[in-house]
Amino acid sequence: MKTPRDILLARHQAVLPKLDALRQQAVTAAGAPSARFGWVAGWVMVLRGLEVGWREVIFPSRRIWAGLAAVWVGLLVFNVSERAPQSAVAARQPSSSAMLMTWRDQKNMLNEVFAEPVPVPVADRPRTFTPRPRTEASVPLVG
Repeated sequence: MKTPRDILLARHQAVLPKLDALRQQAVTAAGAPSARFGWVAGWVMVLRGLEVGWREVIFPSRRIWAGLAAVWVGLLVFNVSERAPQSAVAARQPSSSAMLMTWRDQKNMLNEVFAEPVPVPVADRPRTFTPRPRTEASVPLVG
């Protein structure tokens, strides 16, 4: 007895040459534009990669990405609002004499830090303690 698979294969056996010709035609047609327009095929691959990235990475977790985008927008707004105007910055700059004094103080501190070290006096060696008998009389031990 024939199985359903055998029956279907026998029925479609005549169509196999037509399918092979159609497959060969499709492969030839798909390969032809890339040979003439290599840069178009490159852009098509890039766009397909972006589409796959969108579908697999961004779209499933779009709420998380939207939350991250909102946080970044909030940080940008906060950063722009906290900037001081140019006139306030100019008013806060110290005068040149104060700046020169500060540089002179810093130079003095650096000279102190990197100056030759002052030799430290050598202290006496600590004396070692040797225990002595508490009495002068020696008592014989009975044992």
